[in-house]
Amino acid sequence: MLLKFENNPCLLLLFMVSLLYGRVVTFGYVNDDYTLVNISSFSQAWNMAFEPSALHVRPVWFLSYYFSNLFFQRPWFDHAINVALFGLCVVLAYEYAKRNMGQRKALAAALIWILVPWNAFPATWIAQRNDLLANAFALTALLLLDKSPFVSLPCAAGAVFSKVTVMFLPAFLGWVSFRRKARVLAAFFFGLFVVYFALAGLAYHNNIDQLYKVHGSAFSGFLIPFNYAFHFIEVVFCQVVPLPFFVGWWHGLMWFSGLVLLITSCRWQFNRIESVKYLLLGVLMMLPAMVSSELRVVGFSTLFFILFVIQSISTIKYYPRFAFAVVLLEISALLMIFLTQEHFHSLAMNPNEPIPWGQDFYQNSYYKVKREWIIVVISWLRHLVK
Repeated sequence: MLLKFENNPCLLLLFMVSLLYGRVVTFGYVNDDYTLVNISSFSQAWNMAFEPSALHVRPVWFLSYYFSNLFFQRPWFDHAINVALFGLCVVLAYEYAKRNMGQRKALAAALIWILVPWNAFPATWIAQRNDLLANAFALTALLLLDKSPFVSLPCAAGAVFSKVTVMFLPAFLGWVSFRRKARVLAAFFFGLFVVYFALAGLAYHNNIDQLYKVHGSAFSGFLIPFNYAFHFIEVVFCQVVPLPFFVGWWHGLMWFSGLVLLITSCRWQFNRIESVKYLLLGVLMMLPAMVSSELRVVGFSTLFFILFVIQSISTIKYYPRFAFAVVLLEISALLMIFLTQEHFHSLAMNPNEPIPWGQDFYQNSYYKVKREWIIVVISWLRHLVK
């Protein structure tokens, strides 16, 4: 078995995914699942994707449920699709990373990405299949850009029409193609970006009140850009210190200690060209999080930040300290993943009999408290301006 894993890293990655997420196939339906698993026709899926009240444009996501519902309408089947898609994304991430940093570093990056706590949402929640579809299409587009560039184009389209979080991917691919003198391909990528940006912008404009209804009338004028800037800074920080996932101060201390030990056990070099490319991709894929800063929407950008960090490690100075740091971070991350899975551990197996389910999908009330404080701060700013 060990020899098989050594000779086939992809097998190891799939084994790790099945080990961590295999149990979720026994879970039932929650919340949005009921609407999606009852899509029974192509036209119904298409209309749901483009109805005026839709906040996002994601027909690939809706159509995926129509096609899967043709086979089975059982929770184990839908959960198995999500787990399989997550395994595919991990393998694609490894293949992409291997092109620029070698097998060992690429394998380390893929294993770390499996352990990212917020990836537990799409891998566990049936309704979060859009993240997995977007990630799979996006990684395929990146992989095909070198050898089959024009096949990369429909993959990029599949990505953006799965979820808005990868909306800047066509712009990046267009920029890369332009620099390679592939002007026609670059024009197609930029055209895809413009079309999707216009559709997404229209949907956002038509539903901005729905997006900010939780804040009431607190957001207006210059305060909206202020909110965007805060969300951007917040989601960067929370990818390093995942505040919503800590179950207590001891859990946070364990994570922070592992992080400090990891940083101080390595020598760093941040001026490599590939490192800069990963950082750029991570920032681009994170820009939509300025609207919604929940960690569950930034799993794809986290992959590129992981690649940036690994590529920036010059040498490991203190191996015992490094190993201890890895152990602390792994234990902390595994606890976050398990507890996140438990939030979706429903026993509701009938797609036609919805059972009420809570919305508390994180380990603490960080986002609730944050929203309350934002309203207080913005109300104070409005009063100050007046």
